[in-house]
Amino acid sequence: MNKKILIGLSVLGVSAAFWACGDGEVITKGGDDELALLNYGPPFAEGDEGNMHTLVNQAMADCSADEACAAKMEGSTYEPPESSAEGGEGGEGGGETPTSSPSGPVSNGSGPVVNTSSASVTPTGSSASGGDTPPASSAVISDGTKPDGSCAPSPTSVRKGNPVTWTFTKASLPAGASVQQVMDYNNMVNAATCEWTMTGSTEGTASAPCKTNTATATYTKADSYSATLKIGDKTINCGSVRVNGDPIEGCSCKPTSETVDVAKDASASWNVSCKSAVTKYSWSGATGTGATGTMSLSGVKAETPLTPKVTVSTAETDSTITCTSPAVIDSDHPKYEISEMNGKMPVPAGENTLMVSVGSYSFFYCENGGSDMSGSSVTCGSNTYANATTGNNNSGWYFAVSCNSSAVVVNLTAAGKCGVY
Repeated sequence: MNKKILIGLSVLGVSAAFWACGDGEVITKGGDDELALLNYGPPFAEGDEGNMHTLVNQAMADCSADEACAAKMEGSTYEPPESSAEGGEGGEGGGETPTSSPSGPVSNGSGPVVNTSSASVTPTGSSASGGDTPPASSAVISDGTKPDGSCAPSPTSVRKGNPVTWTFTKASLPAGASVQQVMDYNNMVNAATCEWTMTGSTEGTASAPCKTNTATATYTKADSYSATLKIGDKTINCGSVRVNGDPIEGCSCKPTSETVDVAKDASASWNVSCKSAVTKYSWSGATGTGATGTMSLSGVKAETPLTPKVTVSTAETDSTITCTSPAVIDSDHPKYEISEMNGKMPVPAGENTLMVSVGSYSFFYCENGGSDMSGSSVTCGSNTYANATTGNNNSGWYFAVSCNSSAVVVNLTAAGKCGVY
């Protein structure tokens, strides 16, 4: 049969209560099983077992309020050593009493238990300190003779003026450490003094018992900052935090021409403008050292989006902007071409580029027989009409703009027919 054990919570600092370990079978004082009663409080009187629930509930509440006790209560088990006696379990079977010294805890029935095993309780779950394990990022293991651990900032990137929390995580003990070793180590760490040096912060330094495992820093200038933590003669490097300055405002990256022709133009270009004072421009997808970037059109096909990026920098902050694409056309192979005055080229809804090969003209127009064309837009040369003037005549809805360009970009809210006159 399985052996059971009642562990008095007084081992963890709570007296006169029991922790029952096993498969859930109720165990009472005086049972025939071979029980080791680890209880530093007074024993129950005969017939007084009715107070068990009250005492256990109070002990559990007291233990839960203690961090170390709660961790051990939640994740620990007891593994008794195998008995050298043969044929007897708690008096059953009539085996002889072993003459060798016991290898587990024993009680004389009137006082504290004497435990001759060097590690009678083994934490489960974590291989280290039974619930007191640092995050996975910390692989620090202490030998238990002095405090040790790691520290890091949170967050790792922050706007200047906002607080940064530097957090100390104590190291684990090696696998197999006993409950008492863990408790002694935790008490030693908590009682030690953590001395923080947070270079460049408003606070500069902080000192507190390591039980208070955080220190707060505020930085007023943009830069990267590090911190160190000293515990006794141990100095721990805590990594670094990036402090950013004020955001860069009001930036745009627009093409210098709304339309580029891959059959005629060698390149496309963009200009960057910002309300903030920019000191550096770094282009990606285009070539440039300042506010203007250029991209070669070699091999580019019509209707290909051209969207280079540019990172703008101030003395404190970086910001990356995606540039607006011009309309990309191929005049040698136009998709839509207006080849006569007053013609009516069918054009679908959405954005399309129309080539005009009639020479000089005065107006560009689109009409629709029934749908409202309000909200349509047209780009003629460098001019964009975001809300093209619309009206209703005998032909239905239409809009017309003053224009004289060989390429016109329209974005129709409904399919229509377009032409020039």
